[in-house]
Amino acid sequence: MFESDKNKFQNLIFQMHLKNVEKVYAAFEESGISPVLIKGLAAAINYPKPFQRIFSDIDLAVGPDSFDRAAQVISNNKFNVDLHKGLRHLDVLNWENLYENSRLTDVFGITIRILRPEDHLRVLCTHWLTDGGADRTRLWDIYFALKNNSATFSWDRFFNPVDDKRKEWLAVVLSAVSYYLGLELQDIRNPMPLSPPPVWIRTEIEKEWTSDIRLTPLQNTGWNHRELLPQLGKRFPPNVLQAIVETGSRIDEDKFYLVRAHDFIKRAKNSLKNLTGK
Repeated sequence: MFESDKNKFQNLIFQMHLKNVEKVYAAFEESGISPVLIKGLAAAINYPKPFQRIFSDIDLAVGPDSFDRAAQVISNNKFNVDLHKGLRHLDVLNWENLYENSRLTDVFGITIRILRPEDHLRVLCTHWLTDGGADRTRLWDIYFALKNNSATFSWDRFFNPVDDKRKEWLAVVLSAVSYYLGLELQDIRNPMPLSPPPVWIRTEIEKEWTSDIRLTPLQNTGWNHRELLPQLGKRFPPNVLQAIVETGSRIDEDKFYLVRAHDFIKRAKNSLKNLTGK
């Protein structure tokens, strides 16, 4: 009975978010903009029960030429939308290619543009690394993205657009999904063994999963020492997966201390800039 009530509540929240997405897309359509939905609902549609994938933010990507107009639509309507100019650090494929391969899809009665499965999976993998692997539940996004599209999924489309460095990033995430969630991946042309992930990476991931502190921007602490000090402690030493992506480094156990140092200096400069406004 309790599980049934929980499902009903989750489904109610899901329907509310769905209505918000519908309003956002209607406003963009009126302005002649066709954004691409990523993460959130775009990941939920692959789940057996989509309402079990909780999301609150609406992540939309638009081409660089449409970004200012899209930002104005969001501002005029006071939408809670995370707007991306292209895919920024989440992928390296040019926007024209990504958009031409995207698809208009009926999602619970709403026509939404989403990336083709291979492109969206790269986004999900890179985003998980950007968060330092802190959210174990987001591995299910990748799990179900593969399970739901296994019949037509193109590994060439997934791996070929990126360089060897990013191939390593993607392979590490797939190996984590295989290792922790038991997903069997067959016939993959892969630059790294899928299972298990290297011990030093597993150690970093599992450390994040046992932490009660989630990384937030320092300015969000209001510079209150009770909130600031735990955030500073969270940043030293930097999460190695996050550092690898932020510094654009290869996955190399012999150099990960240097990658951490590089990332720490980079973050310190950015924090000082935000604090001083210079």
